Amino acid sequence: VSSLVDGTITGTSPNEVSLGQTGIVTFSSTESVAKQQVINGVLGFYFKVEIIGVVDTTRISNVAVVEPFQPIQDFWDGEVRTTNSVQLFEDGINKDNTINVFEDSFIFDDATEGNTATYMDMNELTATTEYLQLGFTERIQGLQIKMIPNKSNGSTSAIGKVILKQSVIGIADSMTGITVDGVQIMSGTEIGGVISSSEFAERVAANINKHISVPNYTAEGEGNAINIISALKGTAANGLTVTGAVSGFTITNVNTAGAINITSALTVNYWSGSAWVTVGTVTDGTIDNSASFGKSGFITWNPITENTEFKREIGKEEKLHYYKLVWNSAFSPDVLSYFIAGIPVQKQIDSYKFPLHAQGRLWLFSNKDGDKNEAIVTNINELNSFNGKGVGDPFKFGDKTEIVAAVELFTKKTISVDSLILVLKESSGHIIEGDNPENWKVINLDDNIGCNAPYTLSVSTLGLEVAPLQRKSIAIWQGSSGIYMFDNSAIHTVSDDISNFFDQRNSDAINLAKVGLSYGFFEVENGEHYYHWCFASGSSTTLDKEWVLDIKRQKWFEADRGTAKALQGGGMVLDTSGNVYNYGFIDTGFIERLNNGTTYDGNTIDYEMDLGDQLPSGDINILTSMDYVRLATVSKTNTSSTIKVEHFGDTKTVATTDNSNGNAFYTFKTNKTGQRICMPSQRINTPPHMMHRLKFTISTDNETVGFEPLFVSGFYKLRGESELSITD
Repeated sequence: VSSLVDGTITGTSPNEVSLGQTGIVTFSSTESVAKQQVINGVLGFYFKVEIIGVVDTTRISNVAVVEPFQPIQDFWDGEVRTTNSVQLFEDGINKDNTINVFEDSFIFDDATEGNTATYMDMNELTATTEYLQLGFTERIQGLQIKMIPNKSNGSTSAIGKVILKQSVIGIADSMTGITVDGVQIMSGTEIGGVISSSEFAERVAANINKHISVPNYTAEGEGNAINIISALKGTAANGLTVTGAVSGFTITNVNTAGAINITSALTVNYWSGSAWVTVGTVTDGTIDNSASFGKSGFITWNPITENTEFKREIGKEEKLHYYKLVWNSAFSPDVLSYFIAGIPVQKQIDSYKFPLHAQGRLWLFSNKDGDKNEAIVTNINELNSFNGKGVGDPFKFGDKTEIVAAVELFTKKTISVDSLILVLKESSGHIIEGDNPENWKVINLDDNIGCNAPYTLSVSTLGLEVAPLQRKSIAIWQGSSGIYMFDNSAIHTVSDDISNFFDQRNSDAINLAKVGLSYGFFEVENGEHYYHWCFASGSSTTLDKEWVLDIKRQKWFEADRGTAKALQGGGMVLDTSGNVYNYGFIDTGFIERLNNGTTYDGNTIDYEMDLGDQLPSGDINILTSMDYVRLATVSKTNTSSTIKVEHFGDTKTVATTDNSNGNAFYTFKTNKTGQRICMPSQRINTPPHMMHRLKFTISTDNETVGFEPLFVSGFYKLRGESELSITD
């Protein structure tokens, strides 16, 4: 790496000590140069750390890494891919060994050779002219090779012998020693005892195996012979002189011979469409004592550039990605491999519009470089493994228009809780049922209702109560004609009470040029559950309106936070103890804690309750007058502010003047010492109207909640039939 800075150094030059303290080691990003490799069966980006002069008492308790921002990469899922075709080119022909190395198991023993269909015989392959061709349905960047124990490629040991000439070794007979090139390889003397020569040979072999010499040798009895095997492999052990010393019988010495040197190096080739081309540098984890396929292990190489390697046919009709393995020297005898599988080349991940973490997986939606109605997903409990059986095929949603938003919801069934993923486009809605490739299913919900403001899509934390102790997980978002809710069964409109904001004939309707900026979020406060919708109204270019849906009561109210305090978004956060707090952010760059304190960050909190136009008589042709009004509200202790009560008749925008006192409004106090509830009242005498509307307002800056109305009551009088025409 370059630009290394070791933050664990203590002391000063020339007495600096690395790992002298806890610290951070930094270096330039390796994102563009680091390559993957396999170590102990794990494919990843590895960094080798060498520290010189570390004392024995040094202990590292924790190591963590900081990754630079970089494109998402596809990582191998850890499952090797079975080989679709295995063609061993030997004796001038392709020998099909696909079945032989398909299963990760074998049946073998030296006496019977077991089941020869469970392993591949690669004995004494000829260098360069005999080779292995492996075919896969997908491109490969590595192989897993498994060899039958003690049946791997490699240099062999020389074997010498001492042959006992007598069939019976008498009690006076003895073996006093065996040397190889003058090196004694026995311990002491082995005495006979009227035993067979084969039994005596076993005793001498056991003696040799217990003795340690330099160089060392092992032995085994074979009838009346003692086979002496060099621990040193290769031709250097050939031609060594074996000498036995005996008393009372005769022997024949056979000098060491038969050892061969195997130093085979592997070349891997891919098919370019017209010729075999080397993959370049190969990391061969099967090398043992300089021999490839000398042990079980992984073979890896850097992936070949996409669209430069191609499929072809070899021995079978199916076209596959073939890889040709060639060695530069012959194999040793008795080389048996029982399992070969591939490590796939990781996909190039395109640019996607947005992610979603759901079902323990990372989902990427709307391919900006390809199909904008596409989504891909990782393996379960993985963040960057987009390959293998656990991911299935890419999802497609309706036509080619882009996906704009998605969330996960949960539905409770009799014995399970199932996941649903709601996927929204600008003019359609879809869901994904199931939780794995075997049962995933895309269902079209609606071809007309979609989402035109991705940041408004939010999922409830508590859900909608449909019955006592029964709730449904819900999602709410802004569409082109209203605010919509999905409750795991259907899409519902929840904005009928505020439909004026979606009617462009109204001056305060949503600004169509800024609909995509709208933001929505859920809030849980004191057991109550709300959805906040922030949007730009009229000609505003910022989000100047905030309306809130009370989920429990299914009613909307406006949150007016005063000058320069309009929320542009928000959400819930957790502290280290798990407590939930609600926060919003404003366009001056500040984050505001909601429902905290007695003001809106210095602005007084204004409350307004407008009851709407009422027909006391229930008949639009009957005149009535309001005679008396009573309000019940939670009593306050700090504020001196009073509640302003106004009356409006027959949808007028100007408050009514009292017939008796000439008042356009009335004031109610908000406190009653010693009581929880304050119930101010006022006798009024309005002119006759067909419809009546009451509005209550108050502003406070020293109460946590300044206005908590409970109910409104009043009296009215019938004033006869109305023949009044209310027009200009």
